[in-house]
Amino acid sequence: MKHRALECNGITLAESHSSRQIYCSEMPSISANKKLIQRARAQNEAPLSTPTDLASLVVPDQYKSHHPSPDVDELFLLGDSRQADTRRVTIFGRDNHRNWVQDRDRVFIDSMFTLAPPLFSQVFVILAKRKEYVFPVMYAQLPSKRKETYDGLFGFIKAIWPLFN
Repeated sequence: MKHRALECNGITLAESHSSRQIYCSEMPSISANKKLIQRARAQNEAPLSTPTDLASLVVPDQYKSHHPSPDVDELFLLGDSRQADTRRVTIFGRDNHRNWVQDRDRVFIDSMFTLAPPLFSQVFVILAKRKEYVFPVMYAQLPSKRKETYDGLFGFIKAIWPLFN
């Protein structure tokens, strides 16, 4: 084995237990693996086009629902205001959270500006504490930090989940 290791300098060494033979094989580099993954993803899905404004933003169907298991199709895009370019709001979350969110102990909110996708100003996150766990229940993409945007968001949430107050 030591002799074989010297012959396979820098190459992965594997031993077959059935025949006690030693095989030398070279593992693909990290960059080669990344390219392989990117090619496989590109074959399965065409890249999304980048919209130039909020009015032309289209949420693809595969991002509108969540599939926790093969036989379950759950709504994930909970709301899309589809308003004029400067005021559009999209809300994502698992639709089944509406069944228990009114029983939460606490609600936390956070706003992340650096994670916001192009055309949006921030990602607004609502988390709910239930027993000893905290769950993210809703993500909203907001176009601005103005009071009217937040008022519209909370009105939108109340329309989507009336028991969440």
